[in-house]
Amino acid sequence: MRIELNNFSEPPALLIGTPGRLLDHLKRGTIGLETTEILVLDEFDKSLEMGFEADMTEIISYLKNLSKRLLVSATNLEVIPEFTKMVNPLIIDRIPKTETIRQKVYSVKAHHEDKMESLLELLCNLPSDKTIIFCNHRETVLSIHEYLLESGVHNVYYHGGMEQDDRERAIIKFKNGSSYYLVATDLAARGLDISEVQHVIHFHLPKLEAEYTHRNGRTSRQDHEGSVFVLLSEKEYLPEFIKADEEYIVVDKEPLPDAPLWKTIYIGGGKKDKINKVDVVGFLHKIGGLNANDIGMITVLDKSVLVSINAYEVEELVRNIRDEKIKGKRVKIGFAR
Repeated sequence: MRIELNNFSEPPALLIGTPGRLLDHLKRGTIGLETTEILVLDEFDKSLEMGFEADMTEIISYLKNLSKRLLVSATNLEVIPEFTKMVNPLIIDRIPKTETIRQKVYSVKAHHEDKMESLLELLCNLPSDKTIIFCNHRETVLSIHEYLLESGVHNVYYHGGMEQDDRERAIIKFKNGSSYYLVATDLAARGLDISEVQHVIHFHLPKLEAEYTHRNGRTSRQDHEGSVFVLLSEKEYLPEFIKADEEYIVVDKEPLPDAPLWKTIYIGGGKKDKINKVDVVGFLHKIGGLNANDIGMITVLDKSVLVSINAYEVEELVRNIRDEKIKGKRVKIGFAR
């Protein structure tokens, strides 16, 4: 709250927030929205599904001077709720009607009684590339994460029971190439901007068509191609809303996927310490002896920096810089957990 109050010392031109937190500020009087002209409700269908209608109704009551209202979602709403106060809205549909989305859907029959063994075989058949494995339950996410690790396949996991810092770190490692595999619940089906995800695997069948649509939307983005795999046990069948292009035949005893080309290191100082990307590159070049090709994605957070480093160089690098200073400050440096 203290950080947010400091941010409000000057009225923002753009305010992004969750309904509950925004309503809390409005009730406290820490921000006024009387002059706000544009309201955007993102992932609108999910907001209704999660029960935010009452909060959004109250928030809209504070917005006295709206000139434009936008509802954004990847799935259609047949009826727009009255509380939005939208009259004769214009529907803008960005889904191409004449072009084929560059995505292929495969059904995969599990060959093993334990579905996780079949998942591992499928991963061994696919090129080592960004892959999201969707599950319906947190417990399954953790079980698959541990099983793949024990089998020699590095992966990260993501679900709603994790601390925010841990979720953020997992997504950064997936984005920067330190892990090819993200095991996740439907929390990862929306709101994540991750480029060039090559494969989506449904370990569990989605319960609703909207969930299926959003999961698949993680791949084939921005004109990139992608593939979707639906893993079925002997007793499972595709629901009507899933149309498979063909069945994918898994070959036995293929080698394990390649190890990631990058590993992520942690630097214990960030924006609040006035450390930026230029500082990090200079430090890794001058003190760490790295060239530009050995440094990957740099993510500067409030209190830390996460950097992907060439996996062949990272062990020696961490040994060399562990006790060095960055911008005159001694900070903790090591492998990101």
